This record gives sequence, structure tokens and C-alpha cells, in this order.
Amino acid sequence: MKPTFLIPGVIFLFALLIPFQGLSLEPKESYDITPDIYGMDFREVTIPTEDDLELFGWYFPATDARSIRCIILSHNGKGNMEEMIEIAGDFLSLGYHVLTYDYRGYGKSDDFPVSSEFYIYTQFATDMQAAIDYVIREVDRIRQIDLYGRGIGAGLSIAVGSGMHTHVKNIIADSPYYTMDDIRERYESEKGKTLRVPIGYDRNTFEPAHAMNTPQAKRKRFLFIAGRDDPIYTRRLIRDLDNMTDKGTTYTVRRATAQTTYTTDRSGYFEELKAFLNE
Repeated sequence: MKPTFLIPGVIFLFALLIPFQGLSLEPKESYDITPDIYGMDFREVTIPTEDDLELFGWYFPATDARSIRCIILSHNGKGNMEEMIEIAGDFLSLGYHVLTYDYRGYGKSDDFPVSSEFYIYTQFATDMQAAIDYVIREVDRIRQIDLYGRGIGAGLSIAVGSGMHTHVKNIIADSPYYTMDDIRERYESEKGKTLRVPIGYDRNTFEPAHAMNTPQAKRKRFLFIAGRDDPIYTRRLIRDLDNMTDKGTTYTVRRATAQTTYTTDRSGYFEELKAFLNE
């Protein structure tokens, strides 16, 4: 009887842990995969921030040099920007210039003390601001900037892109947070542990639920992506964000969590991106 009891218990605990992978910060300094492995045309770039740090990024020029569109990719805080190489290829095939970058404390960006007890730092919003400013300042002929992010990168894309930039037109948010209070409460309810979040920040420029109520947000278009099986970034939460705008679309990936929305159905995911961006 003892083996029968233990085996299901182990399976249950393993399944319970899967949805939470990547929810807390896990920076990685080295790159196991780089774009040159795939023969991609890119260059390494240095992005200055307003508080005098330097971020490391990869810039991929569009296959058609006449393209006036650039998309900025922001990862979920687990690993580094090497996780964005494959999706960068998707956006290149859609005619974009692409910039992906690492937050401070990640990859080859300047050092910053990142704790695995934290969900996000407000300084990462400064980093996204710097990436947008870099494209505006350094990339010729760009007339439209779009944003794509996963997890914390999705929430930042909504918050920063909604309220601060007339250049930003489309925002694609895969499994975004809603507010800091919400993400902390959901994590503690499901996981039974405390997740640290920032305090003393401007809600209108850091939390999607507030940023989307600003006048600037009304001029943006949004694609929200949710994994149907995710207990934190739920479909209901995504619908709440979608209901704040009349220019939003929601794509729900079946049999997926926040960590597997892209890998569960790559072709379906690509078609949703294509349909949204070509409207």
C-alpha cells in the first residue's frame, strides 16, 4: 500500500509545480544560444538607460530594408533574451525589424542585484523605456513601434507602451500581470508562499489595469494571449484587460500554461500574430 500512496503524491506535486515555473525572477548571465547559430542577420547593440546603465541587445534588420516597422521583444524574467530568438524569426517573416534586449542584471547587461524572491523590479520599466528610445533615436526610417512581451515583459509592454509613447501602435501581451496586488495574492493562494513585489511606484505607468485607463491607451491596439490551463494568468484576468479597450483581441491557447502558450501550437500562434498585425 505504501508505494501506491507515494507515487500519486509525487506525480501530484510535480504537476502542481509546473504552472509556476518562471513566475519569480531567474536571471542567467551566459547565452547558450545566439542568433548566429541559426545564420540570422543581426548585430549586438548597447542601450543606455536614463539612470546611466547599459543594456545589451540584439537588433535584427528586416529582410526588406524599406520596412518602417520595428517590434521590441521583452522576456519573462526567466533566463535571458535567448528565449526570444525563435519568436524574433516569426516577426522577421512578418516584415519587421526586431529588437530584443536584456533587463539589467540579465545576460550581458550591466549588473543589478536580482533576487529570486521577487516577481519584478520597477527598474525594468526604465529598461523598456530605454529600448523604445533606442529605436526612436538609432533606427532609421521607423514610423511604427510595436511591443511584444511574455509574463513580466507582457505586463511592462502594456503599462509602458500604453501611457508613454505616441510611436507605439500595437501591443502583444502573452500572459501579462494585472496589478502587483493581484499577482501576489494569486501566487500566495495557489502556491502558499510569499512573492515579493515592488512598492512605492506609479500605478499608471507600471500596472496594466491602471495604464489601460489612460487616454493614451485608447489609441493602442492590443492582442492578449492566455494559456487556458494557467492558474495565475487566467482567461478571466485576460478578459478583464480586454474589456478595458474596444481595440483588443484575445487569443486563448488550449492545453497550455503561461510557459507553453508559444510552444504548444507554434503555427497557430503565428497565424494569430499575423492576423492581428495585418488588420
